Amino acid sequence: MKPVTDTAHPHCADRTPVRAIMTGHVKCVRPDTELAEVCDLLTTESISGAPVVDEAGHAIGIISRTDLIHRELLPPGATVDDLMMPMAFTLPEHASVAQAAALMAYEGVHRLPVLDTAGAVIGIVSALDIARWVARHDGYLTRRA
Repeated sequence: MKPVTDTAHPHCADRTPVRAIMTGHVKCVRPDTELAEVCDLLTTESISGAPVVDEAGHAIGIISRTDLIHRELLPPGATVDDLMMPMAFTLPEHASVAQAAALMAYEGVHRLPVLDTAGAVIGIVSALDIARWVARHDGYLTRRA
């Protein structure tokens, strides 16, 4: 994704890799995980969503608290596969913070799994991570995630 405007001096967000602001040790779930277990995970870990990964750790979808609002419409024992967004917008770890912000804004998503060179999920970056980074970069205090 190319910037809309070209400038001679790239912004700091163009030079900062997403791996510098991502949350590592991301909590991932498998498609066969029961929704009740996902609710417990999101609550216990105080997170708003999780990548859904296959056996190799590759992102195949995303599930969020918003998705879980609709779980009452599903039968007991429903799994992540029944409710997840079956596509994950992702970024490689060397992508810039600006690229992450642009992809989130364009696709209307709030979080992006970050992948290593083998395509496995190694972290996640959220819109709040980017907002905190911008605030800190400009000298404002922020609470840590």
